[in-house]
Amino acid sequence: MRRWQIELTWRFNKSELAFQSPRLWRRPEREKLLALATLAYAFLLHRLSPPYEPLRRWLLRHFCHRTGWHLRHVRAPLYRLRSALSRLWQRYPPCFAALGRPRRTPASVTIT
Repeated sequence: MRRWQIELTWRFNKSELAFQSPRLWRRPEREKLLALATLAYAFLLHRLSPPYEPLRRWLLRHFCHRTGWHLRHVRAPLYRLRSALSRLWQRYPPCFAALGRPRRTPASVTIT
């Protein structure tokens, strides 16, 4: 029974992170893809920590709404959090290009 649970966990994680059938033949490309997936998974797990409770509740309430008393009081699984973030970013796409631009600092004027 234990092995079957592990297999189901791997299957769920592969489908959740879109790893059903990656077509990468060289080791460096596979390592890069695995590193990106690990980073995404760590991001989601970090958002499940207690300091992010208000943010998580807001995301789930506005972008992955569920009805019923039971569904409002259970812990948020990763797939609901990922789905809510995906819907948020589809509605309000992040501008990653702005991250690479140098920041403008306000000019300081000295009056003598």
